[in-house]
Amino acid sequence: MADTADVEVDAVYSSRGLAAVAQRIRSTADRESTVIIAEANRDAEIIRGQGDAERNRIYADAFGKDENFFAFYRSMQAYEEGLKGDGTRMVLSPNSEFFRYFANPAGGATAPATTDPDVKTGSLGADPQQRAATR
Repeated sequence: MADTADVEVDAVYSSRGLAAVAQRIRSTADRESTVIIAEANRDAEIIRGQGDAERNRIYADAFGKDENFFAFYRSMQAYEEGLKGDGTRMVLSPNSEFFRYFANPAGGATAPATTDPDVKTGSLGADPQQRAATR
C-alpha cells in the first residue's frame, strides 16, 4: 500500500513541477513578447521621425522655391482635413481666409463683404429678407 501512496505523491509533485515549468515558459514568452513589441514600437517611432524630418525638409525646399505654390498646397491640405467625412458642416464667412482659393484661384485676398442689399454677392452682411427679394 505504501507503493501506491508513493506513486500518488510522485504524481502530485510531478504535476506541480510541470505546472511550474509551464508557468516559467509562459512568463518567459510574455517577457520576450513585451520586449519585441517595445523594440518594434521604438523602431517605428524612429522611422516615423525620420520621415517627418524628410517631409519638413521637402516642405522647406518647396517654400523657398515657390511661396505661392506652398501656400496653395497647404490650403488644399486644410480643405481636405476640414471637409473630411460625409456629414461635415462648417459655418464660416464666405470671405474667410480658409476659402481664399475658391474666390480667387491666385489665392489673393477676396473682395470685402458688402452690406448693400442691391449687390448680389451672396454676402452674409446683407439682410436675408432683402437678399431674397433681390434674387
